Amino acid sequence: VRQMTRELPSVQIALDLPPSLPVVSGEATYVEQILRNLLENAAKYSPAGTSVRVSAEHVDGDVVIAVLDDGPGISASSIDHLFDLFYRDPGMARTVAGSGIGLFICRNLAEAMGGHMVAGRGPNGGARFAFSLPVLSGDEGDSAGDPSR
Repeated sequence: VRQMTRELPSVQIALDLPPSLPVVSGEATYVEQILRNLLENAAKYSPAGTSVRVSAEHVDGDVVIAVLDDGPGISASSIDHLFDLFYRDPGMARTVAGSGIGLFICRNLAEAMGGHMVAGRGPNGGARFAFSLPVLSGDEGDSAGDPSR
């Protein structure tokens, strides 16, 4: 997120993280790729000078990481198709460049790590994209730093 803050000066990226979160099962490169794509999309679809919020919370055995933007939001007709390969919202495809591959890849990366991904409208408008990562169980968490496991 720090790196993306420098790369995306058109938006203000704010972090909303609790002081401690449980250790999750995941691949750092995959998590970085998902966050990079979601932040780039948020900047692409949001007016310059607006804010993008990245939050994380522990929910029912998962850590859910969400990216909320102040853009136009997601049309109801597109929500079920956003993660389809090559899908572009018809209204946005005319004004914003893209290939329709990024969210498809993000969903697959989240699922490869045992999580899932969702999209919807933010509570105050804009879009909300979130992905989950499973929390390591007590035994796995205790040995997370043990190279023999």
